[in-house]
Amino acid sequence: MVNIKLIEEKRAEHGYSQDYLAEQLGYTSHVAYSRKVSGQRQFSIEDVVKICKLFNLELNDVIMM
Repeated sequence: MVNIKLIEEKRAEHGYSQDYLAEQLGYTSHVAYSRKVSGQRQFSIEDVVKICKLFNLELNDVIMM
């Protein structure tokens, strides 16, 4: 399970829009990102790795077990 709350907190701290983060993850629009943070879809492990790099986080910070 991905720690959505942490991702959204980091996105807000950095002042990134959903559009910007969607672009960084290689999505064509913010809709795909929005669906993932709302729980309608799941982040892939590749997405999580990109998020970790973007926010300088450890994988263990983002993946909740």
